[in-house]
Amino acid sequence: DVTEGETMNEFTKQVTLERPFAQLNLGIDNTELEDAKKAGIVVKQTKIKVSNVYDVFSAYDDAVVTTDAAEEMEFAMNTIPAEALTVGEATYTYLAMNYLLVGDKDTEKSLTDVEFIWTGADNKTNDPTTSFINIPVQRNYRTNILGKLLTNPANFTITIDAAFKGDKNKIYEDENGVYVAVVST
Repeated sequence: DVTEGETMNEFTKQVTLERPFAQLNLGIDNTELEDAKKAGIVVKQTKIKVSNVYDVFSAYDDAVVTTDAAEEMEFAMNTIPAEALTVGEATYTYLAMNYLLVGDKDTEKSLTDVEFIWTGADNKTNDPTTSFINIPVQRNYRTNILGKLLTNPANFTITIDAAFKGDKNKIYEDENGVYVAVVST
């Protein structure tokens, strides 16, 4: 503890902060990657729009600065991460990886709506975009949305119940093969 305004001699102290961000990952398995290539879909860049996030953090207070209510945020188009996304024993290909400022140190899960937008090798953007509603995110945890995110010919409204039952490392699969996991980092 350091008291504000207190005169003191120089000192060195090791300080460990937990990650103040939630990590949100979107990914596909090798089968989906090959199916997308066969369908002519080669994703070059992606971005997301999310709701219920903050944009200012105070490292001194270890808290979000809530001068305004949580808001919607749109990330810029980015190149897809080259490294593999590992969830449990399975390996996936990243489509997007983003860090969200969602709450203070002791804040439980928040819910965010996610709109996934990608640009292909032909410079065209997916239309319609893919949306995920009520995705649970939490500071210092990863949330992974995995499945047929590129080749599924149907549009699904996916709602993830905010009330988790059981281990935070469990992977949830719905009847359409969409996986969601919250993994401690």
